[in-house]
Amino acid sequence: MIPVQAPIVGREAELAVVRRFVAEHANGPASLAIVGGAGIGKTTLWTQALLAAHAARAGLLTCRCDQSNATWSFAGLGDLFDGLGPSELEALGGV
Repeated sequence: MIPVQAPIVGREAELAVVRRFVAEHANGPASLAIVGGAGIGKTTLWTQALLAAHAARAGLLTCRCDQSNATWSFAGLGDLFDGLGPSELEALGGV
């Protein structure tokens, strides 16, 4: 899924961190967690990270957990690996 890009105002420092992270890790495994209270713009930053990763042609697995998944230990992994085939899972190693 490629999200629609919209103008963002006042988050230049955070956007720079996200873009730098993607640029430095586009060719290797890495993870980016965006955390914080409700309503502070996590989804906006996450969307920009997706756009930057897509522009860098980086392989991308995404996971979006919420409070309803808090008691399900592996809910995030199910979301993260959904749609991957056996060969793709094997390429991740340790599977």
